[in-house]
Amino acid sequence: MRPNLTPDAPPPAAQEVTPEIEALVRQTIGAELRRAFLPEFAPGENLDLVVRTVRNIYIRLVERGHASDYWRSEAPPDAVPPLWATVAKSVDWLDTKNGTGDHETAMRLMKLGEEVGEVMQAYIGTQGQNPRKGITHTRADVAAELCDVILTAAVALHRFTDDPAETLDHHAERVGRRIDQIRAW
Repeated sequence: MRPNLTPDAPPPAAQEVTPEIEALVRQTIGAELRRAFLPEFAPGENLDLVVRTVRNIYIRLVERGHASDYWRSEAPPDAVPPLWATVAKSVDWLDTKNGTGDHETAMRLMKLGEEVGEVMQAYIGTQGQNPRKGITHTRADVAAELCDVILTAAVALHRFTDDPAETLDHHAERVGRRIDQIRAW
């Protein structure tokens, strides 16, 4: 059975994702995007959740066009990485709207805690832990929430260093060296 992946289609009956259905989903979206990042769908995830994810991608395609740069990363080598460009926009917007005082710093740190809570909510939703709700999220939802945590942390990092990208790179290198030392034992 081929699911209807268009945004106005009625929701399908719940069924498990088979390799054939996953291939169809990837073919349908991949044909539009040519080179697309698609989330991994775990065996056993409900098809209706997969179809919702694909519909969201389809809607973005309709809104932005199939050849949109939103889906590609072909930036020149000297361009600011998308993470830090987005973080800089967010910081500028928040600083303009909310100011830069101690209260705003506290709000950004609390926002980070809120985002972590959303990760947990999404993960619980993938497990169907709440019997009243059942399975409400996909692995892709958890991944998106984790990305929100990373972005929110990067925005908060701006409050404590003049060069957050360099600070993060330096910290990652230190952690990498520690891992190498531990593995060498």
